[in-house]
Amino acid sequence: MFSRAFLLVITTMVVSIPAKAVEVDSREWLQPMEFLNLSWLDVAAICDSNTGACNGMLGAIDVTGYTWANVNDVNALFNSFGISPPLVGPESISEIDSAWAPAFFAAGFISTGCSGTCIIAMSRDTKNIGFPVAAPTMIDGADGLQDTADSNFGAPEDNPASDIGAWLFRDIPTPSPPPAPAPPPVAVPTSSAITLLFTALALLAIALRPISGKRSRAIR
Repeated sequence: MFSRAFLLVITTMVVSIPAKAVEVDSREWLQPMEFLNLSWLDVAAICDSNTGACNGMLGAIDVTGYTWANVNDVNALFNSFGISPPLVGPESISEIDSAWAPAFFAAGFISTGCSGTCIIAMSRDTKNIGFPVAAPTMIDGADGLQDTADSNFGAPEDNPASDIGAWLFRDIPTPSPPPAPAPPPVAVPTSSAITLLFTALALLAIALRPISGKRSRAIR
């Protein structure tokens, strides 16, 4: 009985530990494959579809403090790997044996299980044509075939899929610069210090003369 309970606890811990996030341009991106088999409506129940702000558990992952990306967020992510011309708005670009598609996956992103090496993941944006959900997609095709970055790919709103995840990120705080060190004390040369001392004593003697004269006259 104890061993079964222990195994259940360990299994729960393993399931709840997210795969390694990927840091790109001061943003930490969760792996889209963490959110397979969830519909857009499931994600929208935890993450605001207008602001993207997330609060609560999405699947087995606590996404509080993360943002559900929109198309522009994912375009910026894709473009950071050297897509040229860069993606602007919902659009698609393809290139045979590109440099950017393998670089994207080399950064640490894990395929969601779609055909080949690819990620399909839901943004919070919706579309008016075709499937209603904008699900930006990155495909690293086999050698000699096209690689594709597509931020206009569509997905259903209410049907979970085993190969479609979600794009979630959070900004990495910029550390404050350390305070400037205090300036070193100004060293006074020994000769200057002696001169200052004698000058101070001379001024003190001059200041005390009238007092001494008054005292002597008072004694007489």
